[in-house]
Amino acid sequence: MKEHVCPYSDQFLADHANLSSWRTEHIYTYKVNYFYERNESIMKRLHSEYNYAGKYYLSPVDAVNFVTASGGITFLKERLVVRLYGSSKQSVIDYVKTPSSPKELSFVEFLEFFARVAYATFLVPNEKYSELPMGDRIDALLAHYCKKKNINGMLSSLKEDMSGLVDEVIEWMKDFALREVMQN
Repeated sequence: MKEHVCPYSDQFLADHANLSSWRTEHIYTYKVNYFYERNESIMKRLHSEYNYAGKYYLSPVDAVNFVTASGGITFLKERLVVRLYGSSKQSVIDYVKTPSSPKELSFVEFLEFFARVAYATFLVPNEKYSELPMGDRIDALLAHYCKKKNINGMLSSLKEDMSGLVDEVIEWMKDFALREVMQN
């Protein structure tokens, strides 16, 4: 664990220490923006599954379920998903008008959360996955969710070869964890 997992988690935490520089480097890029423009309807469809009395938002519990239960990405632990959730929140201007705002992830914040989950999913001790560009990470994660949730007809805008990449990472992490247990 110390040799293979901890250095990557330390790298992840260091990358997220300065939120604005992480956003500038990984999310506010032409490729990621273009991806979101092409797939806005799919992203809205994923986000709209969380409807509370006509208001669409994800709570922290929804975010954990979105990643672990809906996505099947169980190697991302609840604590990390909640940290990604909090890192994706925008500043709240007025808590008096919107006291529940810290517990509601709007659509724009959901886009950042999705990018952070994509980044964390592929931050594994395997160069094949950890060196993947951010745009491809998001592309692969969206293709994974489309397949999991049976969203058909929209995959034409996604790269066909990306649809199984998240499943590969999940299997690789299961094998990796099993090897770690066998060695100890």
